[in-house]
Amino acid sequence: MSELSHIGEAGDVRMVDVGGKPFSRRRAVARAVVQMAPETVRRLRELPKGDALATAQIAGITAAKRTSDLIPLCHPLPLSNVEVSVSLEEATVEIVGLDIYDPIRDEVKSRDVHDINYWMLDDNYDGSNFVVRQVFFCGGDKDEFDDWKNGLNNVALAASRKKAEQTLKIDIDEEAFANAYGHKSRPFSVKKGQKIAVRVISQFGEETTKVLSA
Repeated sequence: MSELSHIGEAGDVRMVDVGGKPFSRRRAVARAVVQMAPETVRRLRELPKGDALATAQIAGITAAKRTSDLIPLCHPLPLSNVEVSVSLEEATVEIVGLDIYDPIRDEVKSRDVHDINYWMLDDNYDGSNFVVRQVFFCGGDKDEFDDWKNGLNNVALAASRKKAEQTLKIDIDEEAFANAYGHKSRPFSVKKGQKIAVRVISQFGEETTKVLSA
């Protein structure tokens, strides 16, 4: 007798005979997570041809009704109810300051947000390898940063870009630099248990990494 219910003694494929089994009521629950780029998540809400999430629900219900057609050797299932729920989950990270431990003086130094030089984000941290998925520059002295907070962001932004061009001896695209300047990340999709690592470097060369869990 084969240990595999769908394989006969001669090794041929067969459909299991359930004719002698009594009827029973059963409930099945399935869950799936699809990771996508933040831009894709945003576009799903703005599709001109209709609601993508509603379409996904219809597809899920249709698949459940056609289980016996989609899975080989599966018996037809008399369904009494099918429920499909779909949700989009995303998050952002905002840097509001930096605390650095000084082992020589045995004290914690608090750095204001304008002291941050740049910071990086790994929105799918595996616990050992930091992969830079977003990076932001925060250059500017305190007065420039005050202007930035007060809505005069072009002042600090232009000054920071000019300093970066002088240091690197290159021309930096204005729009590209604008997208990489700030203290709040772009939205990214999240799931339960996902690790998010944030690495911050101050203008004094101090570095710290914080790991968060969704």
